[in-house]
Amino acid sequence: MVQSTNSADFAILFVDDEEMARKYFVRAYSADFYILTADCVDSAKEVLAKHSDEIGVLITDQRMPGDPGVVLLDYVRQRYPHIVRLLTTAYSDLDDAIKAVNSGEILRYIVKPWDIDSLRTELRNALRFFYLQNERDQLLREKLSVWQRMTEVNRVRDLLVMAGSMNHLHRPLDAIRLMLMQVPVTVELFSEERSLEMWGLMEDEVRNMLALSGTIIAETQGCLADDTKVSIVDQLQTIASRRPQTRLTVSNDVPSPDVPSAAIEKTLECMLHFLENAPATSHQSFSMSAKQKANTLVITLSASNSESEPVFGATVDLIVAFMLIAHCGGTIKLVKGNDFGAEVVVPLDQGESVIPQANEHWLDEVFSLYES
Repeated sequence: MVQSTNSADFAILFVDDEEMARKYFVRAYSADFYILTADCVDSAKEVLAKHSDEIGVLITDQRMPGDPGVVLLDYVRQRYPHIVRLLTTAYSDLDDAIKAVNSGEILRYIVKPWDIDSLRTELRNALRFFYLQNERDQLLREKLSVWQRMTEVNRVRDLLVMAGSMNHLHRPLDAIRLMLMQVPVTVELFSEERSLEMWGLMEDEVRNMLALSGTIIAETQGCLADDTKVSIVDQLQTIASRRPQTRLTVSNDVPSPDVPSAAIEKTLECMLHFLENAPATSHQSFSMSAKQKANTLVITLSASNSESEPVFGATVDLIVAFMLIAHCGGTIKLVKGNDFGAEVVVPLDQGESVIPQANEHWLDEVFSLYES
C-alpha cells in the first residue's frame, strides 16, 4: 500500500495491478487528495478493513489478475455502502462498466487512457458527492432519532391508556408502572424508505396498539375465567416438565397462594418465554425455585451458562405477566446482568397486596426515561 501525505479529511483508494499506474496516480493527484493504493482485490480488502472510516472514494481498474474490479465494487457496495465507487476501464470493457452503473455498484466509469485534468474533476465531484451523502445521512439519522423518541413516548402513553381501560383486571396501571420502571419501550430505527412515510407509520402504530390491546385482553381474560384450583407444587412441576432444560427446586410443603391458579401458571410461562427470547442471550438452561417468605410465595427464575448480558424490552409476554401478577396482588422484579432472571412474588392471600405504593411523581419518572 502506498499512501500520500495530503491532509485531506477522506482518502481516495486507487486499485490497479500495474505498479507504474499506481505511481502515476499518486504523482498526479497526491497534491490535491489523500491517496491510498492497492494492487489487487484482496489487498484492497485489507486496506478497507483498516481504513474504511477514512476512505470516501474507491476507484478501481477492471482488468486485474485474479478477481476483476467489479468483484471489489460489489464487495464495497455491500460492506461499505457509504464509499463512493468509480471504475476505470478500457473501451473494450465498456459492457462491464455499463452493467456496474446499472446495478448501482458505481457512480461513474472513467475510460482509459485518462485525461489528468478531467479525472481530477471526476475525483473532486466524487468526494463532493460523498460529503453531501454524509450530510444527508446525518440529517436523516437526526430526524429518525427524534421520531423514534416521539414514538417511544407515545407508546408509553398508549400503554397507560390501554391499562386504564381494562376493567376485568385489578391494578392494571400498577402493572404497567412497575414494568416501565424496569424495562424500556423501544422502537427499532426505521429504514430510510419508511422514514419518509410518517403518516403511514402513525397509522401502523395505532393498528399495532389496538392489536396489542386485543391480545392482552384475550390472554388475561382466558386465565381469569378459569377458577380451577391447583397445588402450586403441581403447577411448577407441570411447567418444568414442558421444558426439559428447566430445573425445579421446590419442597412439597410450600403453600399454594389463594389466587387464580391459571393466572400464576400463565405468568410463569410468559416470564420463561420472555427470558428465553431476550436479545443477546446465549443461555443453556433455566432453574426455577419456590419458597414461602412471610405471607408471600417467592418464585425465582434464573438463567445458567449465560455468556452475555441480555437486552430487556417490553414485549407482549412481559405485559401479560405483569398484568396478571398485579391482578393477584403480586410483583415481578427483573434481575439483569449475565446472571439474569426474575423474582415473582405472590401474596398467599389475594387480599394482601405486596405492590408498592406509587409516589405522586411516578408518571414524570416514567416519561423522564425517554427524555433526550
